[in-house]
Amino acid sequence: MKKKIIYFAIICAALIIQTSMLTVFFPDYQIPQIMLMLVIALTLSVGFTRALPWVILTGFAFDLVSYARIGTTVIIFVLISYAANFFYRRFLMENKGWGLLAIVLFVAAATVIHRMYLLFLVWAESSFQTKLAESGAFFGGLESEVFFNIILFFLCLLILKKIEKQPFFAYSR
Repeated sequence: MKKKIIYFAIICAALIIQTSMLTVFFPDYQIPQIMLMLVIALTLSVGFTRALPWVILTGFAFDLVSYARIGTTVIIFVLISYAANFFYRRFLMENKGWGLLAIVLFVAAATVIHRMYLLFLVWAESSFQTKLAESGAFFGGLESEVFFNIILFFLCLLILKKIEKQPFFAYSR
């Protein structure tokens, strides 16, 4: 029960940081995705089956706060979480030497896939003129978003690994 409260508090804190603090410091379409990085870090630290309810909750909460259609963020979060688990179990467990580089490349790929998914959603709901205007701005600043997402991922992973190792949470389920 204690872990559930802590995970819920972490999701709420990440949601507040994503929607209120990061939007102030970064321009549109370049905002680092702390919620996505939290999903990937949670999946790598506890496994897909234990992380799935939290991934769904994270996507649902982000949809509610960002005024998106309910389920759009849940879909991409679950798919990326499953891919992270598959990638981790198949490649990183066998080859530990390239682990850090592989994780960085996966986070970069997840950032690009998430942004392409958002582009698809914007294109599906807008007219042709706005599609042309938004496509140029949408891919601008991708390298800075990837850089900050990598930093946020390792920060989230560090926090979640510390929580998993605490003896205070050893007997909670």
